[in-house]
Amino acid sequence: MRVSRVVLRFAGPAFVLVMLGLASGCCQQQAVDSSATEAMTALAERARTIWNEGDLDLIDDLVGPGYVRHVVDISEDIVGSVGFGEAVMAFRTQFPDFHVRFDEVIVAGDRIVLRWTVTGTDAGAVGELPPTGMPIQISGASVIHVIDGRFSEEWMYYNEGAIMQQLGFTLAPPAMEIVEEAEG
Repeated sequence: MRVSRVVLRFAGPAFVLVMLGLASGCCQQQAVDSSATEAMTALAERARTIWNEGDLDLIDDLVGPGYVRHVVDISEDIVGSVGFGEAVMAFRTQFPDFHVRFDEVIVAGDRIVLRWTVTGTDAGAVGELPPTGMPIQISGASVIHVIDGRFSEEWMYYNEGAIMQQLGFTLAPPAMEIVEEAEG
């Protein structure tokens, strides 16, 4: 019995010290994770500033050299900082009051997931289509892979058809050719 009391006398304080050490290590890890999350969130905010204000000078600090954006249902990817800037300017030309709001920002490892809403008024011609003057509001999501503190690859999801509907366009089925069979 005496040995047990001695063991408990030393094990009790040792246990407390071990638990305190683990707890402090856990808190330090959270501080590192919190710092990384803040840095990733700051990147997302930089992107939002570029889109909302058209500040193209911020692009090189945001987008890495091999950046590629894949947009669902659009076959041509947006590549590099030049492609990113062209996309921003194309949207801001068509929708001069373009505004993106982040509804949710999730940081997980080297990824940023954004759930966003965009508003704007169509005031610029696109190809042969004249401006409609119609407002839009669409929601979408982006999944962004970050390497060395810059966007490397992005997957963007939104409903292009919803934009066209809000602009007053209708989707019509293709004209069907009716072939009559000859009697005979």
